[in-house]
This record gives sequence, C-alpha cells and structure tokens, in this order.
Amino acid sequence: MLIDPYHFQPARITLIVREAARAVSLRLKTDEPYTFQPGQHAVVRVSLADGTRLIRQYSFSSAPSSNELWMTITQTDGGAMSSWFVRQASEGDTVEISPPYTGPLVQNITRGNLCMIAGGSGIAPLMSWLRHIRTLPHPPHVTLLYSTRTGERCFVDELTPRSHEAIIVRQSDTDGRFTASDLASACENARTVLLCGSRPFVVDMRQLCETANPDARIFSEAFTL
Repeated sequence: MLIDPYHFQPARITLIVREAARAVSLRLKTDEPYTFQPGQHAVVRVSLADGTRLIRQYSFSSAPSSNELWMTITQTDGGAMSSWFVRQASEGDTVEISPPYTGPLVQNITRGNLCMIAGGSGIAPLMSWLRHIRTLPHPPHVTLLYSTRTGERCFVDELTPRSHEAIIVRQSDTDGRFTASDLASACENARTVLLCGSRPFVVDMRQLCETANPDARIFSEAFTL
C-alpha cells in the first residue's frame, strides 16, 4: 500500500505570467477549496513525460484574500524543476500540491513598523505579505529591500511604493548587495523583520539586522540553491 505523506491534490495551471527572463508567476486552481496564510509554502510535485517525478517546496506569492493561488518561481542553475516551470510549463498543465505548511515567516503582525528583506526568489513569500498588508484598513509602515539579479527581477509594476511603504530594489550582479548602511536605515525602527533568500544571503543580512536593531523580532527562512 502506497502512502502519500503530503496529501497531494491536483492543481491546474490556469495562467502563466512571465515576470522576467528567468522567472514566472503561475496561477493554480484546485478542485477543493484551498486556504493559506502569508508566508506559508507548499510541497509541489511534477510528473515529467519520461515518468520522472520532481518534488520541491515553493512559497505562495498571492494574498490570501485574493481567493487566488499564485506561486512565483525563479529558475536556478541546474534546477530541473524550476527550469521546467520557467521553460516548459504551459497553461492547462496539472501539477500536484500539498496542503500549506507553516514556517518562520508566518507571524501575527498587527502593529509596529515592518521590514522585509528578500534575496532572489525569496521575494515570493514577502510579496504575499506585501499584497496582504495592502488590503488592510490600517496597514503598518513597511520597508522592503529586494536584492535580485538582472533577468530575475519580479513584480516590476507592483513594487512602486505607496504612502505607507519604502521599497528599494537592487540588482546584485550590477549594483552589489545591500550594505550595512542600507540595513541600518531600513530596520533601525522596525519592530519585526522578515527575511528570506538563499542561506548565505540570509546569514549575512541577519547579522547586519541584528547589529542595526538588536531589539527587533527577526524571522528568517533560508533555502539551499
């Protein structure tokens, strides 16, 4: 008897948005109602034509209140599954998705300034947060630092700051990474810091945040490329 530990259910790709040369956002549709929180992720399984099955974790990039299920995926060098999504997936394809999982980026943020720092595809769960916060009647002040490479920059049209926001996007391969000075300005008044990206990025940025604001609540999620 085969046991499915992830409780997968089918999810059809209903729309693909080309965010950048190496990044796409995908809208998924499940037969059963699917709810999640900002900062959550799911396990996704893809069955290729040759019978190979690939499994990876991806974060949601949509706001839960949108009643739409979006994931944003950046192609990684040598990444079979991310390459499939960016280069081969088509609208109408079906993948499998687990129930949502809760990690460190799922927090109860109701007051105080919020600082979010994203490296590369780490923008996905923080974009879910930003979209969620933009629906609140009294949103907290948000500072978003987004470090990405040329050809991988996502959400170009949406990352124009609103009245309660400060957003800085930096292309790391041409402009360099964020510095200690950048972090000091961004998180010195933050009550909560959400940080997501590759493990080296998260380690470096967390150290800078802890130095800039030792009293901040820092929650970080790192992934291995």
